Amino acid sequence: MKITRRQLRRIIKEAMDPIADQQEAAYAIIYAEAYVSKFNQYFGNAVHDRKFMTTQTMPPAILMMDATDNLEAILAAQIRDFKRAMLAGHYTERSEPDHPLNTGPVLSDLSEENSIKKEAGQAAEDDFRDNLYTCVEQMDILINRQTPVGMSAVEALGVFGAEGGGVPFKDTAVSDMRAITALMDNDEVLTMLDNLVEMLPDLNVFYSR
Repeated sequence: MKITRRQLRRIIKEAMDPIADQQEAAYAIIYAEAYVSKFNQYFGNAVHDRKFMTTQTMPPAILMMDATDNLEAILAAQIRDFKRAMLAGHYTERSEPDHPLNTGPVLSDLSEENSIKKEAGQAAEDDFRDNLYTCVEQMDILINRQTPVGMSAVEALGVFGAEGGGVPFKDTAVSDMRAITALMDNDEVLTMLDNLVEMLPDLNVFYSR
């Protein structure tokens, strides 16, 4: 079996410092969660604006909000999981019996968390202002391909190996992202999004609740 240069670098890095992979993974998840959270905030603000909210726009908007809320929730659950481990000094048993975190060292430093969250939030705002379809494309990239930190959110979730209800978090994230992209084939959702893009300059969107 062939091994890529990226895989080789990761093998070397893990051999030298097992914490380094956890830290990259943690920051990748933090970045993705902050991006999705900021999108959810602005999307919710937009669709609830009185100039936009109607009995026609809300049903497809709710479909979109439910899907992105689910993705945010699984990423946030993983963040809570490794932060609990940092406080406790150990991880709970991972989904795979031989997962290295069952006996390995615990992540100890998240000093860059705030700056990474700020960067992700600004990126989400810039994308939302440009075209909210860009946000959907970017979420798919962050979850399945890569984050600015390096590894993708799914890859990062696999590093920690946590699960909920017997399902690994990484599998749930893949499923949640697939549900979001599937909505791009829903005519009612697309009509709602097209209208939202057109009306966005007239809506009160970019504020924190």
